[in-house]
Amino acid sequence: MPGYKAHIAIGLVSSAIVVNLFQIQLTLENASLLLAIAVIYSLLPDIDIDNSKINDAIEILFLSAALISLLLLVHYEIKEAFWAILISNSVLLATKFMKHRGQFHSIRAALLTSAPLYFFNPSLFIIGVVAFISHLVADREIKF
Repeated sequence: MPGYKAHIAIGLVSSAIVVNLFQIQLTLENASLLLAIAVIYSLLPDIDIDNSKINDAIEILFLSAALISLLLLVHYEIKEAFWAILISNSVLLATKFMKHRGQFHSIRAALLTSAPLYFFNPSLFIIGVVAFISHLVADREIKF
């Protein structure tokens, strides 16, 4: 199975193809965000491995995202932020009870983990799904 560097490379290439295919307009701001989403989501299926790179980083990332979303909710009354918090932290909690290459190596997990991105921008959702599925394809381990 590919290592984390290969998963990142495959996720970035897959995402670049989708950006070109869907003609997603890139600015410096959204290109940076799309890049970050592609890297994170290309590693996300391995969150159920205790010593994986993504598991180490994702707890900090999700907690930070929850705090930022909470600030958006309180300060700007952006209700979508509430759903992003709820879904993201539910996914994080659920991974603690999963075995590796179980339910998290599935199309359903790709859609569920990418769902919070849709509230902010549908392009982010697409990149999240594509990068996540690229990991599954590289592992040759796809469930529905």
